[in-house]
Amino acid sequence: MEIIDKSRNIPEVWKLGDVVTDEINIGLIVKNNDGNYCVMDITPFNEDIYNIGSSGCFGCPETSIKRLYLAFSSSWHKVKAKLVIE
Repeated sequence: MEIIDKSRNIPEVWKLGDVVTDEINIGLIVKNNDGNYCVMDITPFNEDIYNIGSSGCFGCPETSIKRLYLAFSSSWHKVKAKLVIE
C-alpha cells in the first residue's frame, strides 16, 4: 500500500492570525507597524520571538496577504493551532 499526501497540493487561503510553519520554525501572520503583512516568529525558545521588527519576522514584509502567500508558500504551510490562556 502506498500513502500519498495530497494536502500539500491544495492551494491554501491565508489570513491574519493564521499559524504557518516550514517544519522547523513557526510563524503567525500579522500586520506590522507599517501596515504590511509578515510572518512573525513564534517558534518557542527563539530570542526574537513576538517582535514585528525586521529581526522578529521571517522574510520580507509584503503589501498584501496574497503577495505574502506567494513569497512563502513554496516552503511554508498552514497548521491547525489553538490559543490557550491559563
